[in-house]
Amino acid sequence: MEELFVELVIKDTAAATAKQCLQEMGLQIEDVHRYDYYRFSADTSLVKDLMNMDIIANVNKHRCRMQLPSGWKYVFVRDTVQGGLLNTLKKLGLQVTSIEKGVVWGLKVHDERSVVEAAEKLLCNKHYQRHEIRHVS
Repeated sequence: MEELFVELVIKDTAAATAKQCLQEMGLQIEDVHRYDYYRFSADTSLVKDLMNMDIIANVNKHRCRMQLPSGWKYVFVRDTVQGGLLNTLKKLGLQVTSIEKGVVWGLKVHDERSVVEAAEKLLCNKHYQRHEIRHVS
């Protein structure tokens, strides 16, 4: 499985709002960053094709990367039901066998408890999403 992370190159108002809300909730959050997240498998490496398609990212306002920056804690949030992105990519002729889309919230914190609390109270809706916490060192 390969992973692709897409971030805005312009100011991300959703991340700024999340940061403000988390700080007002009393969590010790220094900074928040948001990425669209794609996890996929294919018969061949499709990373370059996916990075250059307007379906995944608009080159005028997004930047794609294969790895997340180190020193942050990340909350991976995925919907429990995935949509029709796989069918769209197949119609475009890409040999994708599976794809998941989600959002990754990067948190600059020193307290592990704040990450768990942020995920459970704001960043993930437990009724239709699941989350996973990862550390990138």
